[in-house]
Order: sequence, then structure tokens, then C-alpha cells
Amino acid sequence: MWIADAAENEYYKARAESHGFIYVSTFRISEEGGSNLLTMTHDSKPQGFMAQLLTILLSFVLEGAMKKVILQDLNDIKPAVEQHRAEQSA
Repeated sequence: MWIADAAENEYYKARAESHGFIYVSTFRISEEGGSNLLTMTHDSKPQGFMAQLLTILLSFVLEGAMKKVILQDLNDIKPAVEQHRAEQSA
């Protein structure tokens, strides 16, 4: 996984390619009601027939696994965001 695009204090996109898929996760930072809001979107694109077939067959199984991965990513990011916010307030 690597950072594919970013704009300071706005967003970054992480991209990965594996087993016939391209994965893109976008993390956006915005201000809402005096607080910082971090939102994430994820897109998985199958590349080729076998990857498309796997998408159909495994979509239900992968949904739970992806939720766990995304939650872990957000938990990993949280301390850095909180530290940055504290530094900006000081």
C-alpha cells in the first residue's frame, strides 16, 4: 500500500494492488461544528474475469473482514490526529 495522492489538511489516498484488484482508500479531514472530522471511503476494482468472479463469490465473506481492517486503520490514525489537534490548540 502506498500514498497515491494527498492535499495537506484535506485528504490522502492510499492505493494497493493485489490478486487482480486495485484498492483505493480515501481519508478526508474536515471541520464540523468546531471539531475535526475524519471520513474514509474505500473502493475495490476487480481487474479481469477471475477477479470479478471472486468479487461475486466472496462479497459476503469479505464485508466483515473489510470492516475489521477499516476499523483498525481508523484506530491507528486516531492518536496522530488527536496529537495534531492538541498541538494546533496550544
